[in-house]
Amino acid sequence: MTNKLLSPFAVVAIVFVGLAFAAVAFAVFVTRGKSKFWIDKKMRTGGVLLTLSAMISSGAGCGLCQPTCYEPAEPTCYDVVAVNQVRIEQDSVSLKDGNLSGEMYDSTSDEYAFMVLKDKDTVQKGNFKLQPLDTSSYSRKFTIEFDKKLSPDLYRLIISNTDGYDLSVYDIKITE
Repeated sequence: MTNKLLSPFAVVAIVFVGLAFAAVAFAVFVTRGKSKFWIDKKMRTGGVLLTLSAMISSGAGCGLCQPTCYEPAEPTCYDVVAVNQVRIEQDSVSLKDGNLSGEMYDSTSDEYAFMVLKDKDTVQKGNFKLQPLDTSSYSRKFTIEFDKKLSPDLYRLIISNTDGYDLSVYDIKITE
């Protein structure tokens, strides 16, 4: 593990103990494992080598605070609302027809709310129901009917669940 905060002392200690372990392991090899003295030294230097490497990898002694198996780690999984749950089929609506069609993906309800704004003023509010699930695209179609009294202009359409949580915001042009 490469660590920018690893102190030079820790590197020298690991190298020194590693070389000592290699020398003792060679001595055990030469005595064919029959010398208790060299086996004891090999076990002790191996223990020191493991302790040093554990201290360095856990951050002890070099100023790091990394989570270990005894400390709870930060969560890596979050509940996220899916982006672009709503897709509309056009960005303008004719006052003759007055309907806006779209699709809802990953819907959790049968009914949703919409609000039409003009310069931060609400000019229309209402709810719309979703049609049954289309299994070929796993979406549910919907239609929003605009008030025929609206004047031709650019409006903001906010689609939300019935609790008021905004799902999507669109700029819609209403034409004659």
